[in-house]
Amino acid sequence: MYGFGDDNPAPDTVALMEELVVEHISDICTQAHMISTNRGKVKVDDFRFALRRDPKKLARLDELLFMQEEITRARRGFDNPLDQYADEEDIAAAKADVAAGVGIVNAQSGAAAAAGAAATKKAPGGTSGGLTLPGGGGGGSGGAAAGGGGGDGKSKSAKGKGKQKA
Repeated sequence: MYGFGDDNPAPDTVALMEELVVEHISDICTQAHMISTNRGKVKVDDFRFALRRDPKKLARLDELLFMQEEITRARRGFDNPLDQYADEEDIAAAKADVAAGVGIVNAQSGAAAAAGAAATKKAPGGTSGGLTLPGGGGGGSGGAAAGGGGGDGKSKSAKGKGKQKA
């Protein structure tokens, strides 16, 4: 009722609407249960069959089921750490970089460092193919390409002053 602009609905109207909605949902559930009596278990297709004569409700059911699948796929993507997608040597190189402090900006996780190392290893010529990895470097392992200094072997911090030259 709020969705249709009624800021302060009367309590008796709210009670009537609640009764109608509960009765309607109970009827649809009863129809779906009657359809599934042979199996003994109600499935989504039983609700589809019960709503087959109402195209708007059937379309809304399909939309909600599609969105549920999309959310499940998105959660699956967040639940899997990047370590599952990297090779063993990529993970070892990333751990070595983390231990050396190379490629870490704002305390990124080891998985993010592993992804950076994987991107570096997979690109031809030891570069990341145009990717800018954390720490300002363009790839490689140590030295000037990974945000380190010149050829003296000393490493500058990732928070270097001024712009880095390419």
